[in-house]
Amino acid sequence: MGLPLIGRDILVALADVLAGRHRRRYEHWIDIRAPSEIVWQMLKSRELVFEGTLPLRIVGAPVPGRPGLERVQIQAGKTKLEMLTRIVDERPGAAILYQLLPEGTDPVLIEGDDDYIGFVLTETDKGTRLDLTRETSPRHWISRLTIPMGLRSGARRYKRKAETMLREVMEHAPEPGHG
Repeated sequence: MGLPLIGRDILVALADVLAGRHRRRYEHWIDIRAPSEIVWQMLKSRELVFEGTLPLRIVGAPVPGRPGLERVQIQAGKTKLEMLTRIVDERPGAAILYQLLPEGTDPVLIEGDDDYIGFVLTETDKGTRLDLTRETSPRHWISRLTIPMGLRSGARRYKRKAETMLREVMEHAPEPGHG
């Protein structure tokens, strides 16, 4: 599954370069076996730990005196990075759109100019569909590949985390008739 997607990413990147297209909207969706309330709670959490081979810890905090801005610290192993985001639009429980601000963001996290990251939740029969979007003007040719790969990787992390959160809630729920 991964190789065809990477092949598609390469073809899209080449087509964009050849056509002189600078701005691109990258999209990916994933179905999560958890209710939208859990997925929303995860997306809005001020502290998340994504387990895995290289655990990823994300901590967000509002920027004092600057409403709507949040400083996000990311730690993966010994690597610590920081980004500054602004909420552009939010529909509680359904969607949120962030702008990644270059000032206050570690350069390695900046893949493009005028960078937006969005999340949309849709109820499904088996849980929630999470649509991830990143719209930007990639700064480098390689960014045209790392952005869609990052969306897919992030989607898988979100899926695992939300489904783990649901299991934890279910484990701590009172048994029927004992509540």
